[in-house]
Amino acid sequence: MVQFGSSGTKKNTGGVALLIRNTIPFVMESVHRDGHGHYLIVNGTLWEEQVSFVVVYGPTVAKTPFWDSLPWILLEKAKGHVLMGGDFNLVLDPCWDRAPERRDADGKSRRWVLSLMKILQLTDLWRGLHPIDKEYTFYSAPHASYSHIDLSLGSPFWEQCLLRAEIGDRLFSDHAPVIVRCRWSRMQPGLKFWRLNESLLSDEVVLKELRQEFEWYMQANDTGEISLGNVWEGLKATLQGTLIKWGARKKKEKSERMCSIIDQIRQLDRPTVTRRDPAALGILLRLRQELSQLQLEDIAHTLQQAHQEYYEHSNRASRLLARSLRRRQSEGAIVYFRGADGSLLHRQKDIQRQFQQFYSELYAR
Repeated sequence: MVQFGSSGTKKNTGGVALLIRNTIPFVMESVHRDGHGHYLIVNGTLWEEQVSFVVVYGPTVAKTPFWDSLPWILLEKAKGHVLMGGDFNLVLDPCWDRAPERRDADGKSRRWVLSLMKILQLTDLWRGLHPIDKEYTFYSAPHASYSHIDLSLGSPFWEQCLLRAEIGDRLFSDHAPVIVRCRWSRMQPGLKFWRLNESLLSDEVVLKELRQEFEWYMQANDTGEISLGNVWEGLKATLQGTLIKWGARKKKEKSERMCSIIDQIRQLDRPTVTRRDPAALGILLRLRQELSQLQLEDIAHTLQQAHQEYYEHSNRASRLLARSLRRRQSEGAIVYFRGADGSLLHRQKDIQRQFQQFYSELYAR
């Protein structure tokens, strides 16, 4: 995971961060940030396309000059297709994006944001797919109000790649995530491999069935007519099938429980419910704690698998070493090249063309 961040110099101030998965072929070219943790601009190429990821944390004070200067900062520093998101601390439409409606205190800042969207040709990706829906991303307990202040803005390029956009549930924070899913024709799905879930071996019901499967298999196949090697390979496949069955069953039960909790949170986390029933906030807190415990179990299982993998492959050549070498190789890759005219080239095709031209002239002498 590649991380970029920008934070303020004062204590307890806001900040922004951007995480990019290692498997995404993003080549970073430049990073721009302010000294107050209000914006982060990361420029680069993704599948040969020039893109800019912009993360914003809008100040809570409406009179700040931040929004006045942000359009000119983006015009100067953002390159290519812009994807912008974050906590803007303002709503684009007071009638649709706030409940209950109250006096609009961020009108000037909102006008600057709308002007920014017009200049850079940005649209609200979520609102484009949900033009008449009223959903909110933030709950203010002191004001007992809901608002849609977390936005995801994109250029026309991202609109074409957009599959769906949705507002998630406020499970662990007073903010809900805005989830935007895009699909490019060059994206390829990765391969998945089965790994043993060792927690199944501590379940007595699973162990009992494994013993029964073992006894049945040995009685049916260990007759002397089949080689021991083939018997062993077949036994592994049989027991693996039983473990896959129980793993899928356990995963399904856990997933159903998590979905049930999320549905209950979604039903209770509404303006009409919380105003009518004050006890709903206590129930929401209990459900979020239970959901957090279930997710911590998944995290513990993932860490255990990672420790096991590093222990097994620490001193031998394997995929683990190959991935580490691949990471070092990507770090040493040529991400930009200065051409003969002094200009910087970032696209892979332009860099390859420069090398081809150089060696063609070299060996033609």
